[in-house]
Amino acid sequence: MLEPGQRLFDFVRRDHNGEPFHLYAEVLGAPLVLLVLRDKAASCPESLRWSNCQLPLTIALRQASTEENVKWRERNDFSGLVLSDNGEVADAVLGDREDDTVFLTDRNLRIKSHCSARNADDLRAMIKNEEPKEREVRPLTQIAPLLIVPRVLSVEECDKLVALFDREGGKPSGMPRSFELGAPLVVDHTSKVREDLRLEGRQEDAWLAGVIARRLLPEVERVFSYRPKGYESLKLVCYGAHGKGHFRPHRDNLAPSTRRRRLALSIQLNEGQYEGGCLRFPEYGRDLYSPPKGAALVFPCSLAHEVTPIEKGRRYAIVSFLLDEAPAD
Repeated sequence: MLEPGQRLFDFVRRDHNGEPFHLYAEVLGAPLVLLVLRDKAASCPESLRWSNCQLPLTIALRQASTEENVKWRERNDFSGLVLSDNGEVADAVLGDREDDTVFLTDRNLRIKSHCSARNADDLRAMIKNEEPKEREVRPLTQIAPLLIVPRVLSVEECDKLVALFDREGGKPSGMPRSFELGAPLVVDHTSKVREDLRLEGRQEDAWLAGVIARRLLPEVERVFSYRPKGYESLKLVCYGAHGKGHFRPHRDNLAPSTRRRRLALSIQLNEGQYEGGCLRFPEYGRDLYSPPKGAALVFPCSLAHEVTPIEKGRRYAIVSFLLDEAPAD
């Protein structure tokens, strides 16, 4: 079954008017409630009926004919579209789950949450605060060419990784002494103060690789038109106030050993527990970037960037690099 953080795939199905409905052509920057019904006899949940539902777009997917869907829509006082499915979309969305299910997506059609269509309390809670208060809209004159994807990790998954670092700790993070082939990594606190815990060979590495593949890489491919050939071993890192953890401006792919790096990846594991520690891309202005907890920030390794000094607390993140193919010998 699709999980929170995954993007709803594109599909075309006929609606209750007999017209083809193409999801990616019709849903353009609006959140969606998708009701997937396996049971043809199932009614519409009370919270999704016309008189109770204030959501902008609601779709029901039923394994029924157009004529049957017209009657179901009228009988259930349903204001949204009712799509006829032959079972293929329902199977792809639900997997082995037999229960009728409601999915809530964000504006990018990524799953925010889901619940059983039969659980009225869970459903009401899920859609009660469907959209956070809109922040003030302002025109942007310049922005670094990067991607921020929210909810790649859940709050619980972030906390689990932070606890792992606090339990085992990390080692001072090194960097190349020069850009010559075979240059050793050295600890240079004038340029970088960070502790790293390598996850290679641990169960967390395999688990995170799967999460990134399902929840993040489809967005990377869509935005950057790029499919990675691999990734560097994941690191769990910490910038602390002791020593004013930071990383001075640098690029990530100048050394011979790093030239396969195409995109840098950082997943934020905590927020509100530190001051400083923001990312900045000085070639694109003085703006600071601080993704929310669980969000991934992805950007080209060729961009100059820095992590500003930590003044208080500790900032935790998962970092890695998405790679091109290795050059032929």
